[in-house]
Amino acid sequence: MKRFLTVLAIILISIPAFSADDAVIKEVRGRVEIQLPGQGWTSAAAGDSLPQGATISTGFGASAVLEVGASEINVDSLTRMKLDELVQKQGEQTTGLFLRVGKVNAEVKRDQGLSHNFKLRSPSSTAAVRGTNFTFDGKKVTVHRGAVAMVSTAIAREVLVSANETSEVSSAGKQSDPVTEKQKKASTSASTVQTESSPVQSESTQSPGGSQGAGGSGLEAFGNI
Repeated sequence: MKRFLTVLAIILISIPAFSADDAVIKEVRGRVEIQLPGQGWTSAAAGDSLPQGATISTGFGASAVLEVGASEINVDSLTRMKLDELVQKQGEQTTGLFLRVGKVNAEVKRDQGLSHNFKLRSPSSTAAVRGTNFTFDGKKVTVHRGAVAMVSTAIAREVLVSANETSEVSSAGKQSDPVTEKQKKASTSASTVQTESSPVQSESTQSPGGSQGAGGSGLEAFGNI
């Protein structure tokens, strides 16, 4: 008995990690299919479990919501994604997903005091979460809250994308700068507002005496925000 306990202790020590709970499908809309390891494709339904190695696929106009621990992943239409890794080790939950095609939105949360190492890979890039909420389509990441470390497969250079920023990997593997993208977006938005408002401004700022009213200063202030 003593020898058995000793052997058992050695076995337990030698196992560094154990599989986390399977991902669970919370919602299904339209045609959604799953493929479990070593099996064929079957129709998915709310409540189905997806173990490590499973793949989920959504059809045209379809979508699904997965729950991985306390985290939630919204799978968009025309998406195929594999659950590469679902592991817990030394107080850390590791989730590794491979996005073959399509787009997902992830809400990453801590689960029962565990830190969460969450990574989404695609053929062209990898997004490693350092925050909570982001959208990823394999080439472009948009962070809604928190931060994501994005790495282009071609150049293997990490770029930190913070809240309200975007970074995209081109077909040549070049990765855009999040700050520059944010400035471009702000500049484009301001130009669009000014262009759309100019006819109204022209009418409203013409006084009978030909002098300019207060409309111009209001528009300029808005454009500088």
